[in-house]
Order: sequence, then structure tokens, then C-alpha cells
Amino acid sequence: MGKRTDDGDRSASGARRTADGNDESRDAGGQAGGRERSTHSKLPGPGADSRPIARSKSRRGNKPFQRSMNRALVLNDLRRAPGASRAELADRLAFDRSTISNITGELLAAGLIEEIAGGRKPASPNEAPAPRAGRRAVGLRIADQRLCALGIEIDARGYRAIVRDNSGSIRYREEGQHDFVSDTAEGIVETVGAVAFRAGEHGVRVIGAGCAVPGYVSPAEARIVHSRELGVVDAQMYTWARVDARGRGADTPRRHGATGGSTAGWQRRTSATAQLQKGTTDIPIVYDNDANCCAWGELHAGGASERENNLLFVLAKVGAEHLGIGLGLAVDGSVRSGATHSAGELYSSEWRGDDRTQLSIAASDLSGIRENVSVRRAFLCELLSNLIPVVSVLDPASIVFGGVLREFYDEASGLVASEFSTGYLGRVASRMRRSTLAEDEMAAGAAALVLESLFRVPRYSTGEEATSIRWEDVADTIGESVS
Repeated sequence: MGKRTDDGDRSASGARRTADGNDESRDAGGQAGGRERSTHSKLPGPGADSRPIARSKSRRGNKPFQRSMNRALVLNDLRRAPGASRAELADRLAFDRSTISNITGELLAAGLIEEIAGGRKPASPNEAPAPRAGRRAVGLRIADQRLCALGIEIDARGYRAIVRDNSGSIRYREEGQHDFVSDTAEGIVETVGAVAFRAGEHGVRVIGAGCAVPGYVSPAEARIVHSRELGVVDAQMYTWARVDARGRGADTPRRHGATGGSTAGWQRRTSATAQLQKGTTDIPIVYDNDANCCAWGELHAGGASERENNLLFVLAKVGAEHLGIGLGLAVDGSVRSGATHSAGELYSSEWRGDDRTQLSIAASDLSGIRENVSVRRAFLCELLSNLIPVVSVLDPASIVFGGVLREFYDEASGLVASEFSTGYLGRVASRMRRSTLAEDEMAAGAAALVLESLFRVPRYSTGEEATSIRWEDVADTIGESVS
């Protein structure tokens, strides 16, 4: 498949285009014009009607932001210490008791947290005292089973989809073929809507979707910068998908416009109840490079109490014409993509400029890496040699191997123990391991991207990044709302 540029996604001025084809004006600082939040680009999912939906009310000034910040702090504290009481939350966060009561009351009503009898004992003398005898403490915890995120791994021919809840349990999975040749953006958004609908048929309501894309991706712009595997250059993605709970057309997804519907005015509805009564809902979509998604998956898999916030994920994938090598770098609990979104694309010091390979080994030889022992050994030796300066500079807590490297892990470990034993890799060999999520590493990692984005503490801005997933939107999706 040749490279393709998606024309029409940006105007001559470079402004991002919404689904109705209009340009978003930007001020000199790159933010959306005016004080209101920018509108997400979005298309309806399979079979949805073409009625416009209004975006939730804009956030003006500092008060709504402070409310979102306080809510995020409470939820993150409960993530780290499930079972904490309201008194403990107020003590640790230095909030008034009334503030905690208001926040937790909203979250309970929205179904985002739940009460548990007994709570837990204070972990230290500095925490709130235990309740008096005869009164049982009421603890709070995240409603993990209601936070179900869809992750989709996309390659040149098909996709692998997994729905995972916040506890790590897999609630739904499917695989399928796709045809994104004519329009990658529409193909992905339609696939997301169709898979989310089918998960709903199995009783799993999806709150958001993450897409693991091979190539260079700008998560903040929801843009595929360049994907050799998908044949895409500079493609703007949609950041919302419509899920039709009535299932019209969901089993055989069709492109939007097949029934003559217009995309003009597609924005988010203020009333979640009205939306659900009509049998539809909308879910946000976030995007990242496939190796980065794997790193997000490892961060989330560790749980709140045992997570490793600094790790290096080494991913190798064998494609039809290319063996790709990518690194997912997690620093202080966040994955880095670099100034030009190419951080982690590992090129050997012996690379000679052939775009079909990232090593000195010919692409034609690498295509038979599973069958040819000598080629595989040469590949592993060159890869490990080039990892030495990366690992020595970054000093990750874990070096995680995924993709075909999971299959070759024993051979790689043997080489570290023999050929590299006296060097730096020998010193850090105990930090090396296979990926936690095995063959689900990319799809489950994309789902983890959604959940990790959700728990990110918001930053004040008049604009909105495409990676932003808000608790308000999640509450809307599961049927309630928070202010």
C-alpha cells in the first residue's frame, strides 16, 4: 500500500477541521478562539441518525476547573487507597469536610464510586482516627467494574479489540478484518462504534476507546503523522464515536453518509438522559503509537499500589514488508512521545538508510526471522547492542520485551547471560522480563491509555487536548452526570 495524504483535514491556514467541515479558529497561542472549550471532531457510529447533539456546557473561569481538579484528586486518592473514609480523604487532601461530602456525593450519585462497610484502618498515626466503638466506618472505592475501556490494536489488515475494566479484568474481546484504504479516520471511528455496540450486547458499556496505531502518532492532536503499515501520512482522526444501542447497521458497519445523513453540527448533547432515551451514546477516542500503548498497559497492569512508573517497553513486530522496532518510554507514570512524535523509534547505529529496515540486516532477511536461526541471532545481538546506551541513560526500573521478542525472550536472555554478561546489560539483566499482557499487550494497552488518561489530574487551559477524557463525560456515558 502506497503512502497517502488525507487532504481536506486542515484548511490552508492549518486550522483543525471539525466534522461539519468548518475550521476551528486559533489565537496566537494556538488555543481555540474565545474562552469556550473547543469542539471535538466526531462522526456518528454505525447506523446512528443524523440529528445534531450539543456539546456539554462550556467551562468559563477558574471555578469549573477547580471543581474538576478537586474531583480528580479525590478519585486518584481512592485509586491509591481504596476503602478510605470521607474523614481520611479530607485529612490527606487538606479539604474541608463539606467539600469532600459534596464531591463524594456527586460521585456516588453518578455511579463512579461506591460505599463499602467497614472501610479500612488508618495506615499511620497522622491519618484520621478510627471510628468510635459501635460505629462502623463507611469506606469508599472506585467502581472498577463500571469503568470499561475499549482498546483496539490496528495493523495493515485487521484489528484486535479488548474491553477491560479498571481492575484489569477482560470483559469482551473480538478480532476482525478492516478496509481503511479510502479513509482511515472514518474506518477507525466506524470500527470503534461497531465494537462498542457489540460489547454492549454482552452487557458491557464502554466509556471510551483507545487505538494503538503503528507509526508516528500525535496523541494531543489525535493525528497519525506517518504510518508505513497503514499507508497514511498526516491523517486527522475523529475524537468521538457514536454507539447506537438499538444496533441499526451495527453488525455490518457502513460508512457515514450511506443513508444521506449530514455530519453538519455533530457536537455533544448536554442531556445524557435524552441521548440514552434515543438509544445512542457517544464515547471519546484517544490514539497513540503501538509501543507507547504497550507501555501504558504495563503502567496500568501494576495497579495503584505496585505500579512501576519508570519502564522501557521494547516492541518488535513483523509486518508484510517490514520488521518494526519501537520503544515505549514511561517516565514518572507518563509515556513520552518526543518533540516530533518519533521518540522510541529505534534505529541501529549500523543502519544505512534503507527505510524498509531499522537495522543493518536486510529487510528480506528479517522477514524470515522466525525460521532462520542465524538471522534471529544476528537480529537479537544488534538489538541488544543498541539498547545499551538507551538503558544506561534512562535507567528504567523494568525493561519489558513484547511482540516477537516475547517469543525470542529465552534466546535474548541467553545472549545477555553469555555474550553481554560482562557489559552493562549483564548488570541490569534482573530488570528484564516479558510483557505482562502477552498477546493482548497492544489492545489492552490501548484500553489502559483511556483509563490512565481519565485519572490524569487536569491542567488549566482555555483549549482542550484530544487526549482529554473527563469524568463528566464518563458519568454521562454510564447514565448519570456530574456538574
